[in-house]
Amino acid sequence: MGIYDGKDVTSASRRRPWGSLGLPCIGVAAAALLISCGSPAAPGAKPAPVAALPKPSLPPWIASISPIASADNLAQIRVVFATPVTAVQALSGAGPTEVLSHVSIAPALRGHFTVLTPRMIGFVAEQALPIGTRVRVTLSAGLRDLAGDALARDLSWTFETAPLSFTNLPQTEASDDEATPGPVGLSPKLQVTANAAVDESSLASHVSLVGGNDNVLVTATLETQPTPYPGTGAEERFDPSLSTWVYDLRPTGDLRRGTKYVLAIAPGVEPAYGNVVTTQRFTGAIRTFGALA
Repeated sequence: MGIYDGKDVTSASRRRPWGSLGLPCIGVAAAALLISCGSPAAPGAKPAPVAALPKPSLPPWIASISPIASADNLAQIRVVFATPVTAVQALSGAGPTEVLSHVSIAPALRGHFTVLTPRMIGFVAEQALPIGTRVRVTLSAGLRDLAGDALARDLSWTFETAPLSFTNLPQTEASDDEATPGPVGLSPKLQVTANAAVDESSLASHVSLVGGNDNVLVTATLETQPTPYPGTGAEERFDPSLSTWVYDLRPTGDLRRGTKYVLAIAPGVEPAYGNVVTTQRFTGAIRTFGALA
């Protein structure tokens, strides 16, 4: 699935050096057999919802699973076994095929599982985990180690990346040392910043401008970003949360003069490439110009 495909914008915000991405150093597993995590959906397709699961009870021969509950979007998915599940010699042959055939992930993310060492399976990501996504990892029945221990039934767990959120909503009161925001026109372009790409139609349907007896609907579109300089944007392509996601909100009709409006983003906004909607309410405010005196 082409997660984040189609929106390549540059960032003036936080950056991380490639050395801090937390990607696995393959080492002896450089020749390990690689198996895709599944057949990705078409670029731009919405990932299917995934139901949350409780933390599973692990058999003694599985030492750890990670991440669980919550995860940074650069976290690596790993399963560590107490004893080897394959011989070292098999890492360069067809041995790990039987092991990796028992590992799956939903939704289908860009990357593949590999046997990193005889006691560790890892997911090598081609892109950072999407913001606002719940992921399910399954070890299917029949997975076994070399000592003869085996799973009698599927073992699954879920984790979630950081939720979709909004900042920099317009305000009518000054914050810190900033000047008090001035009034706006009757057909303003308002802006909010998201920490990831947003489903624009979902955002528009959850935003309202309420002032007096008015409840004005808005449209939402991604603000056009400057073209990046040649050679830049590699980090943003791997981790789109580093990009600047600014959305323009425009009222569908003229606002009233001299009126304070509350700008509210209700819970339920869908990320463009995640499967978990927002649960928080975000609010701001504007004031329109009064009549010319």
